[in-house]
Amino acid sequence: MSMRYISNAAVVLLGGLVVVLSVGLHSAIGIRWASFAIAIGIVGIAGLAELDRRLAPIQRVLDLSMVAAAGTLIAITDYFGGTTLKWLAFALALGTVGVAFAGLTLHEVETWRASHRLGQLHWLASKEEVGAPTELPKEAEIAGPRAA
Repeated sequence: MSMRYISNAAVVLLGGLVVVLSVGLHSAIGIRWASFAIAIGIVGIAGLAELDRRLAPIQRVLDLSMVAAAGTLIAITDYFGGTTLKWLAFALALGTVGVAFAGLTLHEVETWRASHRLGQLHWLASKEEVGAPTELPKEAEIAGPRAA
């Protein structure tokens, strides 16, 4: 497994835990400390994932947005309390889960393209930009079994 998949899966699980705890816990202090600790873990995981030099620029942007959401979660645990803390923690955790899920989806698409040898497939480029032939091959040039 790649580091990218592992880090995104861990962030999805941790963010989901904050979502469940923010709704399930009735104590503002419990929400505060659980959200604070888990947000620090998310920042650490995303920071460690950045050490991988093979990351694509889009994954770096996703990791940066996860760090921003988790950093905001750390800040709100210190400033807000009560119902406001509950709903802000819920919303930021859902945002973190969404960004990490987007990272998992991009990883899956990349793996699928590599397994089907579609690395050179460009959806928005024209045929001339990709270098694909502009005309179809003639029947004599097609290799394969021929009818007798």
